[in-house]
Amino acid sequence: MSNQYQTNNCVVCAVTENEIPLIAISYKQQRTWTCFSCLPQLLHGKKNIDDYF
Repeated sequence: MSNQYQTNNCVVCAVTENEIPLIAISYKQQRTWTCFSCLPQLLHGKKNIDDYF
């Protein structure tokens, strides 16, 4: 069994969790990650969240 670690990226800007903290978000029973800088864009509709899932 492999213990390979996968780095998570922000779904909007692709920054990695090695660069800045990310938070997990789930929508329509799918999970992804976003950074704090991109979260307001998703919350306030500047980016269509359906485009990322």
